[in-house]
Amino acid sequence: MKHFMWIFALVVLSSCSKETRLSIQTEGVTSDMLLVERSNFEERIMARGDREKYQRTIDTLILHEGCAELAFSARENHHLSLQFTPGEEGAMPASRIALILQPGEQVAVRIKKHRHGHLEAKVEGSALNAEIVKLDNSARAVHIDQYRVGRALNEAVAAKSSTVDSLRNRMMNIRTALHSIYAEYMKANPESEVSAYCLYQMGPKRGERYYRQLEPKVFKGVFRPVMKATESYLEDQLQRAELKAQIEEGGVAPDFALKDPKGKSVTLSSHRGKWVVLDFWGTWCSWCIKGMPRMKSAYEQYADKMEMIGVACGDKEETWRMAVERLKLPWIHVIDPMEAPVKESVAARYAVEGYPTKVIITPEGTIHKIFKGESKEFYEELKTLFE
Repeated sequence: MKHFMWIFALVVLSSCSKETRLSIQTEGVTSDMLLVERSNFEERIMARGDREKYQRTIDTLILHEGCAELAFSARENHHLSLQFTPGEEGAMPASRIALILQPGEQVAVRIKKHRHGHLEAKVEGSALNAEIVKLDNSARAVHIDQYRVGRALNEAVAAKSSTVDSLRNRMMNIRTALHSIYAEYMKANPESEVSAYCLYQMGPKRGERYYRQLEPKVFKGVFRPVMKATESYLEDQLQRAELKAQIEEGGVAPDFALKDPKGKSVTLSSHRGKWVVLDFWGTWCSWCIKGMPRMKSAYEQYADKMEMIGVACGDKEETWRMAVERLKLPWIHVIDPMEAPVKESVAARYAVEGYPTKVIITPEGTIHKIFKGESKEFYEELKTLFE
């Protein structure tokens, strides 16, 4: 795995004309400091959202009379994210200005504070980025709502507030509105490179339905990595469909070997002769965490009749270990590595499509029943089997 490295630089002016150059002019912004995060665009895309898999450089620009300039050498296309230091509405992640610069480009960005508080940008020197920021300007208010509701939702989950469900519904509506902005642009502009940018923003999972509708030429330049990532995702989905076809109640439960928190290998076959419950979950899954008290109760009640194996998915090892200890979960725990190829992923081999998913396996090693979500039917089935 490639580990990222933070690199900080204090930048006012640069004079190298052969380098990629970014000029910034601000209006109505009180902060005198701007952070610019740079990263290799292809590496960023192929990391699929895992910020530890690509290197990022942070430049700190001091604004003089609202202006600053940044120059840097790069052989590859770079993604830039501009964000003011705390004190401005623009300090929110939702109000960042995104740019994609090619080597040697000379780009000027004018940033001003919108009358509603968030930022707006205008670009000169790059037709592509001019259209990108124009599109992002139209989506910025929705991004800000998403950020605010997201923060409120995280706080509500932590406090076990009764507002969690209503906030979650609001978040779903906001995401739908945001995706609609990108979807409408792609449908209206299938020949535009900016449609490839929309696909990048939506991600392959949500954007795949529009992928085949775009002209192939939009992926021949800057956005070739978006095509690469989308094709990789579609191949993964094909493999998942093939694996799903092999999973059914009454069929053989696929064996596996995964590591427990101490690094010891745990296999399903080693528990042959006893009922086993596989609980596919994640520390990031609020419904999984919400159901843990009832899981504990069921385990204590039937521990002499069954074994339970928690299979953590989509988690980093340290986060997973800490959660198992913090939640005091008494059954066996293993982790399904995030970087595992689809055919080696235990979650994919069991056709897990949502979390939590619970699979009851017979002493003979066949799949008895599969339960999606935190359902009362699962506990009723345990009662039927063991009482």
